[in-house]
Amino acid sequence: MKLSIILMFMAFSTLLGACTEGNLVIPVSMSALLSSPEKFDGDQVSVVGYLGRGADLYLTEEHSRVDDRSSALILNLESSERTEIINSSCAGKYVEVVGTFGLVHISGLTPRLGITQVNSIKDKVTRTPCNSFQYFEIGINFGVHPIRSLKH
Repeated sequence: MKLSIILMFMAFSTLLGACTEGNLVIPVSMSALLSSPEKFDGDQVSVVGYLGRGADLYLTEEHSRVDDRSSALILNLESSERTEIINSSCAGKYVEVVGTFGLVHISGLTPRLGITQVNSIKDKVTRTPCNSFQYFEIGINFGVHPIRSLKH
């Protein structure tokens, strides 16, 4: 009896931890987001890409070097966050971004595919956050739930 209760609690905790704002976080490749954006519109995604020019997420370092925006996702960041990311140790490296996928609308620019609500940006290798803005991680057993802090 105790074992079944523990197993149910562990299963529930895993599901709870894989959720962000009530939605499952879907691990997805950059190429899948770029080629079939309609499949992921509004979804919470985890995507790996190269953090290049202007803190955009590029398919590869070469795509960043030539500023190939058709192979990039824009990250919807505040100006101060963007500046900090550009000057962080993650600039020019592969990172994992977790957030809501969709069209990013920035005043004066044509809407572009990107992460409309960024929950976390971490170095792909070290898994350390790429900025000093606080992100809380709430985990029970196996799950982790990134949430942007209200404090900057």
